[in-house]
Amino acid sequence: MSRLYDILLLINNNEKVTQRMLADESGISLGAVNSIVKNLEEENYIVKAPNSKSGYSLTKQGMEVLENFIVENQNRRINLESKKDQEGLSQAVILADRAIGDFGKPTGFLKIGEETVAKRILKLLGDLDLDEIIVVVGYKSDYYKELAMSNPKI
Repeated sequence: MSRLYDILLLINNNEKVTQRMLADESGISLGAVNSIVKNLEEENYIVKAPNSKSGYSLTKQGMEVLENFIVENQNRRINLESKKDQEGLSQAVILADRAIGDFGKPTGFLKIGEETVAKRILKLLGDLDLDEIIVVVGYKSDYYKELAMSNPKI
């Protein structure tokens, strides 16, 4: 994902995000974030949050740009190494992240197309013929416990 879309997505998912928080979350330098934010404001993709010293929000135009990017890229596939290149690999660890935004469920259970992110990852890992998949959870772990019941490798 390009840096512009990283920043748009972070702003969309965080109501009171500061430029420093954007830099920390995206791994982009603070100076570069400042430049990207200025460009996004000039393009009318974001505005400073009303009644707030910090924070930004997406404009309708910014939301459309982000939605179009997501639609265009949702069918991209992760290319994992071939089985031949994975000799000796028997486990995979998935770190289930905290919820960002108000989704009401872990982000791994948001849908990309017709399947959840978690099921898509498990399908890709299933192709590697692993002995075990470890999922480290926290937020609403019951979602992952239910998923584990349907997959004996978890």
